[in-house]
Amino acid sequence: MNALDFSRPYKTSQGNTYEEYLLSHHELTVLLTGYSIPLRSKVLKRWEELELQNPFKIPTNFVEALKLAVTQSEENEKLKLQISLTVFINANLSNLTL
Repeated sequence: MNALDFSRPYKTSQGNTYEEYLLSHHELTVLLTGYSIPLRSKVLKRWEELELQNPFKIPTNFVEALKLAVTQSEENEKLKLQISLTVFINANLSNLTL
């Protein structure tokens, strides 16, 4: 990778080579907003709003990490059940005759 321009060659599965740019959060924000102060303000304000909508708290100790793992596992099981129920209902609805 070239440290001066944050780029490196990227080769696709088809064999094509393109330039890939690896940008940090800050560099991406600068690139997206350019020199327009009003646009920069709008982008940063919206970005902050989005980050506050669903803040993710990183566990700070083992107990918190385990609690998060349990919560995520329970949520995954609920979603699996909803998917199974939806598939079952859809499969049986197609067999009904009106």
